[in-house]
Amino acid sequence: MSLYEQLVLDGLQQQINTQLKLQKLKNRYCQEYRIRSILDIDLIHAYRNLVKEERIKENRAFFEILKRRNVRTLSGVSVVTVLTKPFACPGKCIFCPTEPNMPKSYLSNEPAVMRAVMHRWDGLEQVHNRLKSLYITGHVNAKNELIISGGTWSFYPKRYQTAFIRSCYDGFNTFGQVEKNLEYKKDEPSRFRKFTKSGKTGKRSADLATAKKTNETALHRVIGLSIETRPDFITEEEVKRLRRLGCTRVQLGVQSLNDEVLDLNKRGHGIKEVREASKLLKDAGFKVDYHMMPNLLGSTPELDKAMFPELFANPDYQPDQLKIYPCSVVPYSMLERVHKKGEYRPYDEEELIDVLYQASRNIPPYVRVSRLIRDIPGTSILAGNTKTNLRQIVEDRMKRNNEQCRCIRCREVGNKALKNLKPELAVREYEASGGKEFFISFEDKEQDVLFGFCRLRIPSQFFEKQRHFIAEIEGCSLIRELHVYGTQVAIDEQEQAAVQHFGFGRKLMSKAEEIVVAQYGIKKMAVIAGVGVREYYKKLGYYLGKEYMIKEL
Repeated sequence: MSLYEQLVLDGLQQQINTQLKLQKLKNRYCQEYRIRSILDIDLIHAYRNLVKEERIKENRAFFEILKRRNVRTLSGVSVVTVLTKPFACPGKCIFCPTEPNMPKSYLSNEPAVMRAVMHRWDGLEQVHNRLKSLYITGHVNAKNELIISGGTWSFYPKRYQTAFIRSCYDGFNTFGQVEKNLEYKKDEPSRFRKFTKSGKTGKRSADLATAKKTNETALHRVIGLSIETRPDFITEEEVKRLRRLGCTRVQLGVQSLNDEVLDLNKRGHGIKEVREASKLLKDAGFKVDYHMMPNLLGSTPELDKAMFPELFANPDYQPDQLKIYPCSVVPYSMLERVHKKGEYRPYDEEELIDVLYQASRNIPPYVRVSRLIRDIPGTSILAGNTKTNLRQIVEDRMKRNNEQCRCIRCREVGNKALKNLKPELAVREYEASGGKEFFISFEDKEQDVLFGFCRLRIPSQFFEKQRHFIAEIEGCSLIRELHVYGTQVAIDEQEQAAVQHFGFGRKLMSKAEEIVVAQYGIKKMAVIAGVGVREYYKKLGYYLGKEYMIKEL
């Protein structure tokens, strides 16, 4: 029996239930056996080996203590980000770096870029890399959101788009074979190289349709697919194409709600295109993210503070998620030259924190703030913010003022150490992009904890009495998102500590169906389901049309 297996057995016998208690046990072993440190991934492998050999029974609560970086799957899914290879970009934005042989707006020393370069920009290999990293640190990879980053997706050659997404699906479809062939190498010096591949990784699919079909029942499923693009590239035809590719969420580079600021930064579009793109995407069921950039050339703290309330006071915007990227001066950008001339001044730390603080105070409870800072290495920031913990600083200020960010990310149940949680059904209504939105959720209102939600939309065509530009969903109400939070568990698996798989999703869908029939007389529902979640909706009575799951109500 190995030292690591003995430690796992001791931990189970002592009923260790916190990271602190586990660390004390590890310290004792280090002192007793005169070793420098004990890595969590060694214990994870030992635990899995003991379960496999049936020397212990599965104990998910203990395994959660061993797991590294729990935040990666606390939202109920694993996020897998890949990058496309470099292509030309139609934009001339002064803040974007244009480093040779890199995707527009990305730098060669960013971690995601270095991974992509290492794998020659290949989608399958990047997916395997991320799934492997999650696996060895103890995470379940059954449900995955694929995020495709790079330049302006809609400007890439269509043949490349199809081939790249197919290769990504192939990565998820074949990783089960890789997982079975992971060999443990204790003599490897790097903790991230303790597992190596052996054997074949499986054949690549002949076409995208085959790859998508395979993923419907694969061990590692794509339940959501996100791309990044510009508002001025969203048209009815582009929206239809994104659906054929399996896309469910679109991240729009909005940056500012001020046309003068956008023009000064050579963005190439205005707020008119933002409004039109938001409406087209929502009416097709997509989730819509905005990327916002405070501190652009020509903006001021006052303009930026007013920008965030406007996002939600004005129904023409109403994004579902936000990524806030304060502008920084980076190499290979036109802004670098402007800054050197003394024509651009980044906000000082207090000004920037105040802008982000005011932004956080104005986030509705139906919006998720994914980021408050972009992960640019400090060595590449020539001027501007270099602090990586801006979110924590803003949250601390809110706590001092007896305030709390009420965005989805801050309220989701995750692994909150709360007692006597009481889920209650809540329904919020708001106008958005010519349609009506319902944010239906299960929450503990007293402790402000979110268990799960769905986004129901009555599209603008219903109110305008127009035919839908997508024939498949003519006359339908739309489910744009269904999400149940809590630690991810495998498909068809349940555990007492998890929120997933205990009926919240079914109840949320039932409430949405009830609303559209009772209040609007709509007798048909369409869901913009990711490929890997189609089987779930079939169990709720939905059938696959062309690209949407449909149900007659």
